[in-house]
Amino acid sequence: RRLLVPRGGGSVVLPGEVGLVLRGGRTTTDRVDDVPTQPTVERSAAMVDKVAAGAAFEAVRRVELLLDHWGTHPPAAL
Repeated sequence: RRLLVPRGGGSVVLPGEVGLVLRGGRTTTDRVDDVPTQPTVERSAAMVDKVAAGAAFEAVRRVELLLDHWGTHPPAAL
């Protein structure tokens, strides 16, 4: 039924589709799709707000630097 393909040197190759069926539909023998547990720490709402404000400030600062750079060295194409 052509399930084994001769490779040469006395060896044969099993088609990928057959390997998937033998492994239960997975591409690997071991399960690699298990989601790892993420360590978390409880944070106060005030701390989260401060960090979010800092991240927003940093994003605005970087956009400002980019626009300043484009003002002196315009991009070739947008």
